Amino acid sequence: MSLIRPAAAAALIIAAPIAAHALYNSENDTQTPVVSSSYFENHTTGAAKSLSGALTQPDFTLQPTYGTVSLRSGFTPDPHVVDIAAGGEVQARRALEGYTIGHAGDRRCRGHIHEAPDLRLRFEAGRTLPLIIRANAEFDTTLVVNGPDGTWYCDDDSGPGVQAELHWDNPQSGQYDIWVGAFTSARNFDPAVIEISELARSGGSGGGGFGGGFGGGSASGLDFTRPALNGVISLQTGFTPDPRTVNVTARSQVSVSSALSNANVGNTGDGRCRGHTGQAPDLSVQYTAGDFFPLVVRAIASYDTTLVVNAPDGSWHCDDDSGQGVQAELVFDRPRSGRYDIWFGSFSSNRDGQRGRIEISELD
Repeated sequence: MSLIRPAAAAALIIAAPIAAHALYNSENDTQTPVVSSSYFENHTTGAAKSLSGALTQPDFTLQPTYGTVSLRSGFTPDPHVVDIAAGGEVQARRALEGYTIGHAGDRRCRGHIHEAPDLRLRFEAGRTLPLIIRANAEFDTTLVVNGPDGTWYCDDDSGPGVQAELHWDNPQSGQYDIWVGAFTSARNFDPAVIEISELARSGGSGGGGFGGGFGGGSASGLDFTRPALNGVISLQTGFTPDPRTVNVTARSQVSVSSALSNANVGNTGDGRCRGHTGQAPDLSVQYTAGDFFPLVVRAIASYDTTLVVNAPDGSWHCDDDSGQGVQAELVFDRPRSGRYDIWFGSFSSNRDGQRGRIEISELD
């Protein structure tokens, strides 16, 4: 997908399963939903559906724009990632005004969404793992979900930074319809990512940030809860072109050695946490691993570079000079699928504002 550029806010709406919601015409398989009267009787806690075709409410009887995924508890890779375009003609707040909102997020229904779902999830729950649905973009995202029992759920900022996240500790099995929109209509149709997960994201030995105390608001640390400055890209093993290149600008606000002084650093690269970078990641990569290829991350510039990566399992990885000359390179021989947050660093603090690039490759 294209890089997600910073700007205003996005919104995501999800309608989760309901008993009648999951019924389909046996002659037409999944093409024509069968909506029985019992569905509407059970749906009094949620917004009535816009079956008449008016563009005032989300309508789960319409076909999802980005298709249907079926997942069973314990699925891999985790997270399951779907690229979408945010925005739409329906105002979530007005569509759901006056209806009871369930407890899975901050309950704030906001943003602009399509009438039709963006994604349909058919989920088979287990006994122990939660269900987590996140919106990820380089702008403020929101979420709304209609649950298996007809309850609507909303969220604005329960995820990392200003990202939205809905979390069910004891999820129901069934069908979840998902809408992704924009907090302001100016961001309609801008790219975003839906993440479906059973793993709560953690970082090293503490909360979202590292250095100067833990947590997303640390002013002196590395903070993967903040949206990456150059957006999110999704790559699947065998991707082309290889390498995938993203231009970045060096920053010097954070001393890497200080920020990660108490972290357990992985054995990828030379393990030397050095140089200077910024608090937010420079780039986030949603990667689907294969069985054969490594994942290689490089920091390249006309000066001495360094690298920091927070891997999908929350582990930290550092490098100073494993690349060509004084360039930094991290090679994950057996990469996990999931999100890699990447910080581009410069060895010297006087490189602030100078250009460089991050390369993502499977060719060592």
